[in-house]
Amino acid sequence: MLTRSFARFQQAYRQAPWQHLRQWWGLFALGGAVMVALAVLHLALVSRTAIVGREMENLRAEIANLRSENVRLEAQYAEITAYEVMHARALALGYRKVPPEQQIYVYVDGYSPPQTAPPAAAPPFAASAGLPAEYTQSLVDWVLGYLQGVER
Repeated sequence: MLTRSFARFQQAYRQAPWQHLRQWWGLFALGGAVMVALAVLHLALVSRTAIVGREMENLRAEIANLRSENVRLEAQYAEITAYEVMHARALALGYRKVPPEQQIYVYVDGYSPPQTAPPAAAPPFAASAGLPAEYTQSLVDWVLGYLQGVER
C-alpha cells in the first residue's frame, strides 16, 4: 500500500515538473521574507537606539545647564551673604550692634541644643577573620613557600 502511494506521488511529480520549480521559488520567497523581517527588526532596533542616544545627549546638556545655573546661584548667594553686604544691609535697615550687657537670652524649658557626636572610628580590619590561609597569603609568601617545597 505504501509503495503504491509513493509510486503515484512519484508519477504525479514527474508529470508536473513545474511544481518542483514552484517549490524552489517558494523557498526563495520565504528566505526573502525572513530577510525583510530581520531587516525591519534591525531598523527598529537601530532607530530606537538612536532615539535613546539623542535623549541621553539632551539630558547631559540639561545636566550641564543645571550645573552652570547652580554655580551661578551659589556665586550670587555668596555675594549677597558676604559680610560687607550683610553689614551694609543691616545698617540700612536700622540694625545696630548691641553691647553684651543689653543682650537678652531666652531660655526654653525642655529644649536642648543638638549634640553633634564625632563619627565613630571604623574597627580595624582583621585579615584572617574567618578566611582560609589561601586567601590571606600574599603572592610573595606563596612563591617562597613553593620554592622551599621544591628545594626539599
